[in-house]
Parts: sequence; C-alpha cells; structure tokens
Amino acid sequence: MFCDENLAGILNRLKEELRFVLIVSRASVNSIESANGAAVETEVDGLKVTVSASGYSKCDVVGIIVPSR
Repeated sequence: MFCDENLAGILNRLKEELRFVLIVSRASVNSIESANGAAVETEVDGLKVTVSASGYSKCDVVGIIVPSR
C-alpha cells in the first residue's frame, strides 16, 4: 500500500500485525510518491494499493501464505 505521511504513521504502528488486520500474507506501507502505475486509488484519501497473488502455498491450518522452509 502507498499512503501519505499521516496514514503511514497510523498504519506503521501495527507493524507485523498489519497483515493480519488486512487478512493478507504480506503488507507493506510505502510513501504515496513511490506508487507505481499498478497502484489503484481507493476511497480513502491518500491511499493507493497494489495486490498480487503469492507464489507460495496456502497454510491449511491458519489460511495464510507462508514460504516453505
């Protein structure tokens, strides 16, 4: 996700828990200025997102994608 400084400050408080709040395998917070052409505007001011499928298998126990070890 790409967001302005204010929203980034709020989201970054969640640290690694952000991916669980969003129910995704991985989430990162980046500056809105670094958004690429694939980033999509959202209904939230100052927030753009990109989404992609993981190349890893889904964990059947917890339902998240984890790299195999």
